[in-house]
Amino acid sequence: YGLSFLQSMYRTWAGEGETLLTNRLRRFETARKYAGGYQDTDQYRDLIAVSGDLSYMNLDWSVVPIIPKFVDLIVNSISNYEYSIKARAIDPVAVDKKKQREMEMKTKMLSKEFLLNLQAESGIPMLDGNEGVPESADEIELFMEIGYKQAAEIAIEQGLALAMDINDWRELAKRIVRDLVVVGEACVKTELDHRGVIIRYVDPLYYVSSYVQNPDHKGVTWGGEVRRISISELKTEAGDQLTEAAYKGIAERFRGKYDNPIAFTLDPV
Repeated sequence: YGLSFLQSMYRTWAGEGETLLTNRLRRFETARKYAGGYQDTDQYRDLIAVSGDLSYMNLDWSVVPIIPKFVDLIVNSISNYEYSIKARAIDPVAVDKKKQREMEMKTKMLSKEFLLNLQAESGIPMLDGNEGVPESADEIELFMEIGYKQAAEIAIEQGLALAMDINDWRELAKRIVRDLVVVGEACVKTELDHRGVIIRYVDPLYYVSSYVQNPDHKGVTWGGEVRRISISELKTEAGDQLTEAAYKGIAERFRGKYDNPIAFTLDPV
């Protein structure tokens, strides 16, 4: 079942005879060429050449980098925004604990004057001098919204910050923003292996998902990534699950395609 489902996913991505893939590849390549300022200039020559007039040959056909300038401007502008992830516990235990803390602060605020008078008359400390007592309900609300953090929330925020730092999220985010600006789509994949949490860039050209109308892919039921790997990488991942004959058949099938050499040898180097 798993193999059949994956084959169906591939057909959804590539289309019959890889027609969808060809169209998507052409669209992405065109957008990226214009964004990089290296689009084909023959199209402009054809527009100027009228009735065989070749006088345009003396013109400088270097691409003026107007589009790349604006693309870089938008990407840098968005990338320079500073965002921080805030974790907020929503489970019943955490919510009750937060409400309890809020009620304690309100109780201290409402009974502050009484406790100070009692402390003055009895000489017994009723309020902790190191702990500030809020002056108003607005102050309590602001503290609970900004200043109050449970241990689990702090741990999650620190864990996410560490994972993003290890995976060089700042540079990865620039690639994501550029894809959004240039092709209108962006993808990343989060994996967990012996190295820890891995956040990896995925070219949106190789992203496949169920049909969805929302631009942000909200409501998608399944998604995946088409990866092109070498025979050596396949052997590392699959090992003895495939025979040497199967590996040879795969190599034969894809030789001369996707930048693979036409001739190959299975003899060890």
